[in-house]
Order: sequence, then C-alpha cells, then structure tokens
Amino acid sequence: MRVVIFSIFMLMNVFFLKAQFMIPQTTVIKTPNGNVNHTTYTYHYMPTGSVGPVSIKYDFTIVLKDSTMVNARTRIEFKDSTNIVAIKNKNEKRIIKPNETIELFRILPDGRKFGGMATDSCWLFQCTSGKINGYSRLADQNEDHVIAIQTGDGPILPLSKNNLLDMVGEHKYCIELIEKKKFIKAIETYNKEN
Repeated sequence: MRVVIFSIFMLMNVFFLKAQFMIPQTTVIKTPNGNVNHTTYTYHYMPTGSVGPVSIKYDFTIVLKDSTMVNARTRIEFKDSTNIVAIKNKNEKRIIKPNETIELFRILPDGRKFGGMATDSCWLFQCTSGKINGYSRLADQNEDHVIAIQTGDGPILPLSKNNLLDMVGEHKYCIELIEKKKFIKAIETYNKEN
C-alpha cells in the first residue's frame, strides 16, 4: 500500500510541478589536511514558462562607477536581457544594472573575495580557472553554469562550440567531447591535461 501511495505521489509531482531544478551552494570545510569545497544542492520550483537561472540571495558589495560601495543582501535578477540587483530600503527600491558598476562581489565562507566583473548586460563570475577560464552569471563557484570562456588574458568569449574548438586546438578527446556537446567536461579535461 505504501508503495502505491508513493508512486501516485511521484506521478503527481511530475504532472503538476512542471519543472524543478537544483541550485548549488558551495562552502569550504577546513580540515587538518587542507580545505575541501563542499557543494550541496537545493530544489527550487520553476513555474511553467520561466526560463534561465535563479540566483540565491547573498550579502553583496556593489562597487559603483564613482567608486562608492553599496552593501545589500539581494539576488541577481535575470528577468530581462540585462541582469539587475534590486536594493530595497524602507521607502524605495533601487535598481542597479551592471553598466552602472565596476564590480559586484561577495565574501566566501573561507574569507576570499568572489567577484563578478561588470559587462554591458551582466556580471561575470570566474568559476573555472586554468588554461581555459570559465565565467558564470551566477555568484556561485559551480562550473555547470559557465556561459563565457577565455584563454590566458585574451578576450572573454561566449561559450560556443566554435569558440571552444578554437581554444582546445588539436586535443582529440576534447574535440570528441565538444562534438557531443559536453562543453564543461571538455573544459575540465583540457585544464587537467594542460
């Protein structure tokens, strides 16, 4: 009987929830043998018709172009083509766009600064480093959300098949991964081997 009830419950979730996805939350655990990154995931409901990532609320420091700093507990909003952060005070709501800032950053649990550089439409947070750097619009250290890539000090380019193929050169296994659209795995492999 319990199995039948559980099965019915699971089917109802599939039909009524429409879409769920998980948001990563990475913390650093200090051990005697060094620090260990630990990522946990929380389910978030995404209503039908919604698209794109969802940002977790963090304590951000926003560095404006005039070098003033604004501290706020907020999230990055992805509603339009231009990402924003909204700061709510008692009497007003202030919207800040990337092109009004120099950077947006938060302090990680281990005390390191994790910053996003401002572009015209979003803040880019470096979540992968190596021969190929990966950047995300989310203020999380999860490489699954990479949307832009860079080699060395070169230009930051959109993550695409052609851009990634140019960066990996003649690396056969990486080329195979890219052809299978496993871009993140190709970046990880290339960075480990170079």
